[in-house]
Amino acid sequence: MQVHRIALVLVLGSALASPREARAEWYGAGMIAVDAGSWALTIGGAAGENPAVALTGVGVGIFGSPLFHLDRKNYGRLGASIGLRLGGPLIGFAIGKGGGSDDDHGGPAVLSGLGALGGAVIGLLVAQVIDIAVIARDDGDDAPAARMVSFGGRF
Repeated sequence: MQVHRIALVLVLGSALASPREARAEWYGAGMIAVDAGSWALTIGGAAGENPAVALTGVGVGIFGSPLFHLDRKNYGRLGASIGLRLGGPLIGFAIGKGGGSDDDHGGPAVLSGLGALGGAVIGLLVAQVIDIAVIARDDGDDAPAARMVSFGGRF
């Protein structure tokens, strides 16, 4: 039993002590700010009965934070982020609409009667958390490709 604890400490210690260059750089802090702003617009627009502001907040929540991946030239992560942020709410909507609770709204009982809208909100929240926590990492592979032939001149 004691050997397992020592091995666990050694493995965790070696993972934490690895060189900084070997780790992927996380760039999700700005994404948190954009997503927080999008939720503020969405909730404020819904509470103020202004659907244009609420829909702007939803649009910023879906398409705003993925621009951080574009800024880092992580095109695959950009596509994954947009797909996740579009697919998460759609899957949540389908689960909320198609579930079999006893109330009139449909959806599983965990949604407490919110139904399809509640499922879409939960789906977007889960997508945002996954995007920020997992996808928003820069692998550090920004080294330019080696040139084979280069021509230059001045006129």
